[in-house]
Amino acid sequence: MRKLTIFTFIVAAALLIIAAASPGSNFDVVYDSNRSGSFGIYRQTSPKAEAVKIVDRDQHEMYPSVSPDGKWIAFARTAELTNRDAYSEVFVIHPDGSGEKLVVKDATFPSFTPDGKHLIVERRRRKVLKVSLDDGSAEEIFPLQHPKFQRRFIVKPQLSPDGTKLAFSSNLPDRWNAWAVDLKSGEAYHVGHGCQPNWAAANDQLAWVQRGKFKGGSGIRLFKVKDSSRRDLVDFPHPHGYEYFPMTSQNGKYVAYGAAREGEHSHYDSNYQIFIADLSSGERIRVTNDKFTNRWPRFIP
Repeated sequence: MRKLTIFTFIVAAALLIIAAASPGSNFDVVYDSNRSGSFGIYRQTSPKAEAVKIVDRDQHEMYPSVSPDGKWIAFARTAELTNRDAYSEVFVIHPDGSGEKLVVKDATFPSFTPDGKHLIVERRRRKVLKVSLDDGSAEEIFPLQHPKFQRRFIVKPQLSPDGTKLAFSSNLPDRWNAWAVDLKSGEAYHVGHGCQPNWAAANDQLAWVQRGKFKGGSGIRLFKVKDSSRRDLVDFPHPHGYEYFPMTSQNGKYVAYGAAREGEHSHYDSNYQIFIADLSSGERIRVTNDKFTNRWPRFIP
């Protein structure tokens, strides 16, 4: 009987370990969603769990980003949705919806620096600012005098995990292209035609969105800065094979993203659903299953 008890315990422990490693049973993501009629920030921990509101007011709360320690969520708030040049402000809030704080005005699309003490934001699609969470002081970090990107769009910037490189979308040479730039040397890397570059687990790898000859009309690809190599990362067929808004997990094993049906490109009213792809097994887990527009999933550490 004792041997059976020990064996049962070992099996149960192994199952718990497997469950903890699987995003299908154990994940924590935030995303923006228009389920209230305007966009707000929501949190979800399993496919069967209800989406929990973090913040959703009369204006639009969008583009969530999670601090490295998981204690803060940054987001942008605007009264105008479809005007990409509309005035916007950046806030932070705790995952339980408490402690909302204005960080910087006239800015959008925040993301945290690796130390969690600053936000990287874009201003008027032309400048990238580094803003202190402590006192709101801001400094421009790009493009400054970079010869390639003067008078070009600099959209949705993201710092690499070591803080040395900046990834962003730009209209160089045309709309849209993904780029990475070494902030010290100024060396620019053309990731590829597409948008929404987001750093993967390594400092020299980027996930980005490309449209074209993919199973559902768009796919998520991986770019390595070191050798400029490219390969497909996420590409699922219909339905919901139109993949956007990628975010890799810290361990590089999973990619959270939004996906719609082919032809439903609008980021404002298409039926984007949140998925998590397991890169080792090739499987994907559907997180949301509703009629709303769900975008920009971000893992909470």
